[in-house]
Amino acid sequence: MGRPLKQLTIANAAAGNCKKWEVQKVAKILNRFPNFLESEVIVTSSLKKLEAALIKYRDYHPDILGFMGGDATLSQGLTKAEEIWGWIPNQIAHFPAGKVCNLANELRLNGGLRDKLKKRVQIPYTEAIQLAREMSDKASFNQEFKTEEIDLLDVNGRKGFNVALGAAPKLIWAYFHHSKIEYNRLEERLKISATEEYQKVIDQCFQNSNGLLRSLGAVYALSTALETIVSSVNPHSSRNKFYEQPFLGQVFLDGEEFISDQLNTIYISSCGTLNFGVKGITLKVIPEARKAKGKVPIALSSESVWGVVSQLWGLYKGKELDLASYHAPEEVRIVGKEPIIYLVEDDLFAADELMIKYNRTLKFISPS
Repeated sequence: MGRPLKQLTIANAAAGNCKKWEVQKVAKILNRFPNFLESEVIVTSSLKKLEAALIKYRDYHPDILGFMGGDATLSQGLTKAEEIWGWIPNQIAHFPAGKVCNLANELRLNGGLRDKLKKRVQIPYTEAIQLAREMSDKASFNQEFKTEEIDLLDVNGRKGFNVALGAAPKLIWAYFHHSKIEYNRLEERLKISATEEYQKVIDQCFQNSNGLLRSLGAVYALSTALETIVSSVNPHSSRNKFYEQPFLGQVFLDGEEFISDQLNTIYISSCGTLNFGVKGITLKVIPEARKAKGKVPIALSSESVWGVVSQLWGLYKGKELDLASYHAPEEVRIVGKEPIIYLVEDDLFAADELMIKYNRTLKFISPS
């Protein structure tokens, strides 16, 4: 028998649905057969503690790197792992514990609202616990894990799978119950701030944004979506005008400028799907994204809010939007006429210029 597989899982205690009892259960299961799977599970609650943990385990060299949290936890963890270690293990384990986990849906780990309720009432059959059991069992029999290959993107040095500009950051803004007036104030504050101050300005806007509904994620996401759908019926509503404002900047695909004076939404994704935390309700925003290996799948849309709402069934079935252009370049460069507010997963950032490239292909452990 060779050496045991080594795995390091970092649980984000600040993630929307990360529960202490579940972390302890996952750790216990992963440590059942130490001769086959040598497991370390550590809990962090801030970026500084994440960095400290990665520095501590710099020489551990795990075969599997695990994260317990949501999409943003994965993004932060993979970013810091490459920054501190200089490399990222090829195999990744994602134990879903976020508010809305898009990537979990791609890995068949999306238990939806039912999984979140299991966490609340401590039923030990959550998706994260089931994945830990399967990993432990397969390791004990020297069986290979089933994996899904998903491309990792690099966004100005930050690692992620989904990037969005234009209307999408505004939807996240609405999700956290902020008004369009506050968003306009944020834009004005960014214009007079130094580049290195952008993140501080954004972070100040998201204090005291947690609560029961947001911890359920799916409920709150659907309520935000429903409000948007209802308002879309009136093309002159202030909410629609807010979402449909033209993007102020230039977009270059492999050095060639994409020209559109009506562009209002940019979505970049190596997964191509959007899920609201409800199992079975997934929109295929970039239908061919998973096939564009080593590229940067991008959708550039000029659709109105009503235009998107009226095509939701088509998005569910994998049909492209009528007023959107789809590409898969090797490099996307975006230059703003003013500070660009953008999303990586569900985290907000700002920059004067963005460079998005393919980073590497990761193998995510998924259920058999």
